[in-house]
This record gives sequence, structure tokens and C-alpha cells, in this order.
Amino acid sequence: MKSYRDILSCEFKNRKSLNKLYTLRAFARDLNLSASQLSNVMANKKGLSLEKALVCAQKIGLRGNEKELFLLYVEKEHAKRKKVRLEAQKYLKTIAKYQNVCMSTFDIISEWYYFAILASLQISHEKKSSTWISKHLNLDLNTVEHALVVLKKLCLVKEVTGHYEAIDNNFKTETDFPSMALRNSHKQSLQQAMNSLDEYSVEQRDITSMTMAIDPKKIPEAKRRIAKFRKELCEFLESGEKKSVYNLNIQLHPLTSKEML
Repeated sequence: MKSYRDILSCEFKNRKSLNKLYTLRAFARDLNLSASQLSNVMANKKGLSLEKALVCAQKIGLRGNEKELFLLYVEKEHAKRKKVRLEAQKYLKTIAKYQNVCMSTFDIISEWYYFAILASLQISHEKKSSTWISKHLNLDLNTVEHALVVLKKLCLVKEVTGHYEAIDNNFKTETDFPSMALRNSHKQSLQQAMNSLDEYSVEQRDITSMTMAIDPKKIPEAKRRIAKFRKELCEFLESGEKKSVYNLNIQLHPLTSKEML
């Protein structure tokens, strides 16, 4: 990410992927901006004040370090005092030493099909071409071919005489900014789970839920147990002959209002 505009653009792209009717005008409304103001900001014709940036950060759900990064980008470009602009620029350079996030890396986190393509390359098949991947995942061929170019640049796949092989399928991120991308990826996964209710039979999926009153102090231990379960189930499912790509989502979230937590 090179600017706060990239962050806004990614959020709009994610919302539109979940609702194809979602427009830039609707995004402006949700950010408490006029359509013309947002259009000018995205086109780099005008900037955001820090006050407007704070509202935007809240509206798109940025918290903690994500919010700080967003505001630093705004201050770097639009702070009234030169000293503030220079300090923001200096701090961003310091962060960059520990946080090297290029657009390709961001894309592989935020778009679900990158991981699906990596998983499909583990399936037993004579020739895993872009056409085969497209049919197997019901993805547009252009989307698949673009994703494969990105994955090759990241050294996660290689091309061998017209077919593709995975080099590394254990992509992880621990930097602050990609957590926004991960959140977008989770949103897409949840939407896909909802779609599967109508598209697949109960024999092909498992979606269940439990509602309970709990002791919030046990949440850290619950998260550790969920992580252990995920790992064990993954090892079990991947131990046989690989024929299909599946996505596992586990949701544990509060129903109690934030004010009461």
C-alpha cells in the first residue's frame, strides 16, 4: 500500500465483490462523503482532512495499527504544517523497514481465489493448466491467468511445459496492515459459505452453529483449541487423495453488544 487511497480502493473493491450493484456513490454515502468528493479523492485531485479521514477509518472498520497507518498516509500528504508532514513521512519509512507489503502480496491475502488456485494445484491431475483450473474452480479464465502471473512473481507457483505446480502453499503474514486484507478475505469466505447453503447438498457441506452463555476469560484458550483443531482436521483431510478444493470457516463471535463486553 502506497497511500490511503489504496486502502479505500481495496475496501470498495471488496464491497463490490460481495454486491455487484454496489457503486462508488453508495461507498461515498457509507463514508459520509459526497460522491464528487470521494471521486476527486480517489482520482488524486483532492485530499482528505484529518477529521474526514478519522470518519472514513471508522466507517471501514480500521482499528489500532491499521487506523494509525491510514491516518499517517493522510498526514503525510495533507497535514497543514510541514513539520507534521515530514514526521509522518519519516515514521512511514521506519514502518516500511518491518512491513514490506506490495500490491501482489496484498491481493493474495484479500482475494479468495489465490488460495483456491494454490490448493487446486495439489489435486492429482495429469496437467493442471490455466484452463483446467478455471473449470475446476468455476473461475473466469482471465482471472485465473492473471492470478497465476501474480503467484509466479511471488515464487509460490512455477510453470512447467504449460501446466502449473505449487512451490509454497504455506503463505503467512504477521505484519499489521495485511490484517485488513485478511478481514476482507474472511468476508468473502463467509459469503461463499452462505452461497453454499443453496448450491450444495447437505452431504457435500457441513454448516452448524451453537449459541451459548460463556465466560469471556476463556476466549484465549478457546482460540488456541480452535487453532489446534483446524491444524488436526487439515492434516486429516489432506492425508488422502486430493480431488476437490474446500474452505473451512469456524466462527466464534459475541452476540452481546460491544458496550456490554
